[in-house]
Amino acid sequence: RDLTPCLDRVGARVVWHGTPLLDFISPTGESWDLAVIARFPTAAAFVELVTGTCYQAVSRHRRAALLDSRLIVTQARGVF
Repeated sequence: RDLTPCLDRVGARVVWHGTPLLDFISPTGESWDLAVIARFPTAAAFVELVTGTCYQAVSRHRRAALLDSRLIVTQARGVF
C-alpha cells in the first residue's frame, strides 16, 4: 500500500494481485506467496520508479519482509 503514491508519480497502477494457488512450472522447492502485476506507461516510467527516492524509501520494507522477490519487465503482445 505504501507503494501506491510512488506508482502514481510515474503514472503506473496495480492491475492485479493475488495468491498463487499452484506452482505448475517452477523450480523444485520454489513457491510464491503473492504475485502483483502493475502496468506502467513506458519502460522509462518503471526505471524512474525503481531509481526514485519514493521507491527506495518503501522498498526497504519489501527487502526486509521477503526471502526472495522478482521484478520482471515485459511488453504486452495483445489480449487473449
